[in-house]
Amino acid sequence: MEDIMETSKNITFEQVDEDIKRVNSSIFSYDLDETSPTSDEKTLNEILQVCQIYGVVRPILILFSELSLIPLRWKALLRIFIQSMDTVCPVKSL
Repeated sequence: MEDIMETSKNITFEQVDEDIKRVNSSIFSYDLDETSPTSDEKTLNEILQVCQIYGVVRPILILFSELSLIPLRWKALLRIFIQSMDTVCPVKSL
């Protein structure tokens, strides 16, 4: 698992802003088509949607976890969350 603090050194505002601009707004809404998916398909689609969104917000979470304004306990929790989500939604390194 990559080190979150090392990753934060490579993230720039410009990269995060470009990633957000490229986000397809369709990932923020879930539309059921005429054929209703099975429970398993719906669950898989929801997980994929969460992972797509997480891939975009992950750099922001990493940057927040490094802010000096954030209390240490909050930073620790953010890092644990990021590591947990990285397990569920593997993302490419920056």
